[in-house]
Amino acid sequence: MTESVKNLTEKACELCEKDLSYTELFYYIKNGKDSEKQICILKLSCLKSQEDADILLSNLTNQHGTVREAAAEKINELMKKNPDFFQTGYALEKFLLAINDVNPNICRHIIEILPFLKPDRKEQLLHSLYDLTLKVTEEAQRLNVRNRSHVYTKKIFNLYWCLEAISELAALPEEKLKNIINKNFDSEEYTIREKTAKIIRKLKAPEFSQILEKLKADENFYVRFQAEFAK
Repeated sequence: MTESVKNLTEKACELCEKDLSYTELFYYIKNGKDSEKQICILKLSCLKSQEDADILLSNLTNQHGTVREAAAEKINELMKKNPDFFQTGYALEKFLLAINDVNPNICRHIIEILPFLKPDRKEQLLHSLYDLTLKVTEEAQRLNVRNRSHVYTKKIFNLYWCLEAISELAALPEEKLKNIINKNFDSEEYTIREKTAKIIRKLKAPEFSQILEKLKADENFYVRFQAEFAK
């Protein structure tokens, strides 16, 4: 028989009040129920090994939303203190998936720490991000031709956060990025035009001047606001 919500809540509250050791925290992070995992992740103050960092990273995906969000929040906090544990290929894989989470708080927490990646890791993630963004762009465009379904809305949401992540990392107008810009600057969705404008503004590349002028005259205030910063 499953435990009642009341019992789970009481146990979670008891756990929150306990002064748990580092080892105990990771016991619950690996083996606990969702509420226990969430609390113990948030109680972490440091990481002592790459193995422990990987356990924390594993909670960014395939977990209940509260656990994923707690993991994203804690990774955000710990990476700012010591980014060395989050430079692995496994970390990049998890970051890429988290950028496409359904929870915008998770997307935000992870995108905010991308600048803390080492240069070679930034480059690696950026190229994976380009490929993913082009794929999502094409999927959204195909869906839009058919009808504006829930799946289409989800793809636009994913695309929005992919573009936001690119705006944090991209510094040069590479070929794949040019393709992304050309496919999205005149999107029917103002949120996509807005993020495309943000990328162009940060690049400050003369070759996008005509697109930028068009975005400065966009019907949507937020798109114009982003584009106008590129003076």
